[in-house]
Amino acid sequence: MSSLRHHLRLQQGAGAVFTLAKACELLPVTDAVAAADLEAAGLVRTFCGRRVVVWGDVLDHLRGGLPQERRAPELPTAAPLPKRVKLP
Repeated sequence: MSSLRHHLRLQQGAGAVFTLAKACELLPVTDAVAAADLEAAGLVRTFCGRRVVVWGDVLDHLRGGLPQERRAPELPTAAPLPKRVKLP
């Protein structure tokens, strides 16, 4: 059953919620380095007394982004429209 559960979790993609230990196993560094990085980035949450991470947050972190709740609101990038000028 454990391998089936693991397969089902991987099918969830970015929406998957993993224990900290399982998330660390999936990253290409030692578990200790992965755990320290995830902790420092503020990606470790507590759910029912267990330390978990949302895999999408990990992917955003690896891409250089931040989890949605920690992102600053996006500002409009378009230039303001020029003021209307009355012609004589």
